[in-house]
Amino acid sequence: MILIDKVRIKNFRSLKEVEVNLGLITLLVGANNAGKTTFLRALNTVFGFTKTQINSDDLFIDQNGNNLRNQEGKLEPIIIDVRIVPVDNNGTRVTEFDDKWGGVFGGTIGLENENQFFAFRTQITFLDEGDKTQTEQYFISNWDAPNPQPNDTFSNAVFKFILLYFMDAQRDL
Repeated sequence: MILIDKVRIKNFRSLKEVEVNLGLITLLVGANNAGKTTFLRALNTVFGFTKTQINSDDLFIDQNGNNLRNQEGKLEPIIIDVRIVPVDNNGTRVTEFDDKWGGVFGGTIGLENENQFFAFRTQITFLDEGDKTQTEQYFISNWDAPNPQPNDTFSNAVFKFILLYFMDAQRDL
């Protein structure tokens, strides 16, 4: 079994920079407009389940109504990092992936304190002042200091092995 245990999001809608630890079961609870749906939309985007395209309207806007820009004045990209760890049938983290998942993740498995993980980054870069986007995915070998290189790209064919189920927001439960 596997578990998405951490998600890090930068510059996406209302989320300027956030890292969320997830458990076997995670409930997102909070006030309206706190970012719960945005968090789920980010995961949908990463795993390719969303039917809507990302555009410049999805960029974080600061309190002055501006998008974040780098030193060259270009729009900062949306970055969504996901970390997956091996767990046993009780949802307890174990040291290494079983043979099935080890085969799926292959040489992109990272090691942290002798515990294996698979982490990847989805980076959505805005071209032409936001009119076009370029999406790239990289594996991350160091979760705490991610610095993916252009040759760290991987095929998202990995995602066909990962089943995710998203529930729409439930109000007044």
